[in-house]
Amino acid sequence: MTSDALKNHKLLIGEGVPEFLTVFDENNKRRLVLSYKTALDVMVIEEMSNQCGMEHPSWFDYSLLYERYKEWKVAFLAITPDNEEGQRVLRAAMKTTGLNYPLGFDSDNHVAKVLGLSKLPAILILDESGRLQYRGPLDKRKTAQALDAIIGHIDAVKNPELPIVNGCAIEELKSQN
Repeated sequence: MTSDALKNHKLLIGEGVPEFLTVFDENNKRRLVLSYKTALDVMVIEEMSNQCGMEHPSWFDYSLLYERYKEWKVAFLAITPDNEEGQRVLRAAMKTTGLNYPLGFDSDNHVAKVLGLSKLPAILILDESGRLQYRGPLDKRKTAQALDAIIGHIDAVKNPELPIVNGCAIEELKSQN
């Protein structure tokens, strides 16, 4: 699928993340989203914004998830549409909470839209082949169940797509940057 064809396409559960999907890294260099993982890694993508839904309990939940799976061939990437100041705030919060993984910048929310998101914060989980296997809010129990199923290759992910009811609409974020 070409970049132009993706503009109105919502990635479905089981579809592969386009290889050319990019974010800007902390050095403001364009980088492929899938380059943050190896061929053997499952990948957790956290789409977040300093502007919405990032209260203290969420940081604790992100930290628990990271600590539980960081040694299990799971790559983590946070992506935000926030401006430079918002990115600084998120990086500081991530560092304080012990989340030692990259934060990518998606200024126009293109990545979030391709990944099928309309609200943030959200969690997406990709299998080793880069196929979307889970999309939804951060829920300690459900997110861990999905990761266990994907890592273990034994069970299918139960409820692979959960509605994001809290947070804020991506379209509202765009006008604030």
